[in-house]
Amino acid sequence: MRRATLTLAIACFVLSLKPAAAQTSQPQPRFEVIGQFTGVTSSEFDGADLGVGGLVAWRRGGLLDLEAETNVYPANLRAKHGSPYSRGRLEGLIGVTVGPVRGRMRPFGTFRTGFVKFGSAPGPLACPAIFPPILPCSLAKGEAVVTVIVGGGMELLPTPHAVLRFDLGDRLMDYPGPAIDANGEAHNMAFYKNEFRFSVGAGVRF
Repeated sequence: MRRATLTLAIACFVLSLKPAAAQTSQPQPRFEVIGQFTGVTSSEFDGADLGVGGLVAWRRGGLLDLEAETNVYPANLRAKHGSPYSRGRLEGLIGVTVGPVRGRMRPFGTFRTGFVKFGSAPGPLACPAIFPPILPCSLAKGEAVVTVIVGGGMELLPTPHAVLRFDLGDRLMDYPGPAIDANGEAHNMAFYKNEFRFSVGAGVRF
């Protein structure tokens, strides 16, 4: 809940900003292509889920811009030191960022939605014969989960055609139910979980 409050506060702060009054005479790049390193932590799995991916952005001018990104998390995913229940995850997102360019910096808030596709378990998984099942057993067959991310971050523009990006967010996952989560709570239907997500990247502007 604290992570969600922090990221929402960042987004609200950026939304209150106004574009810089002075504009350069040079045309600003309209597109960005960024390679990035991503990570997610959650109470639903052990450790951090680390991945790599790419982001494409259309800078329309003004405050509101459009973005799409894809990330791959290749490691096996475990819960409570048990057997791995997912051989990899594919994340696809589309959304908007809001924020002004101020000199060589751009603070922004972001809202994105999309999916996380869980790969099936890499091997046999011991699942207790209970109902509802534990969440890893529900995901082990390979599930696509709808997700929404709210957050904010900073872009640094060291040159007119280079960009460095830092992004923090709250990833809200719509997990399938009925299921028992990692805290032992039984859910009779699909349920939501907040997960902390970060990304660091670098790319080009054109």
